[in-house]
Amino acid sequence: MLISSQDLGRIGQLGFRRWYEQQLIESHLWLVMAFLCLILLLIGVELLSSKDATVSFVGKAFIIGLGAVVGWVAFQRYSQLLIRAEAMGELAVCPICVHPSVSVVRHELPGAACGQANRSHDLNRQGLLVKCKQCGHQWRWGYSAG
Repeated sequence: MLISSQDLGRIGQLGFRRWYEQQLIESHLWLVMAFLCLILLLIGVELLSSKDATVSFVGKAFIIGLGAVVGWVAFQRYSQLLIRAEAMGELAVCPICVHPSVSVVRHELPGAACGQANRSHDLNRQGLLVKCKQCGHQWRWGYSAG
């Protein structure tokens, strides 16, 4: 799995650990959103079965549809973020000593001037240089040999 250049840039700025924590927090916020939408969906179904005419049928259908669509999107986003974070977490293990802790050695983009990144540069081609905190071995993330 190749991670996007944007994610590699964020890992370079924040460090892997902070990026990973942010991914987990964001993904779980999406899970909470999906759960709240499930509650909204159930409220709509409950309103649909009630004889009370305070909310029209169209309003009830809108509540059900809103809960279903937003809940589905939120759950999909949760899954994507969690899978990406876990995949990168598995890559954050030194291939030499199998130590699960890396640090970013170099993350600046070539051609950067005055804090402006070269927009044509792709970190997936150059990779993000990381180093094992235990043995010092360095390797690249995101490099595709093809």
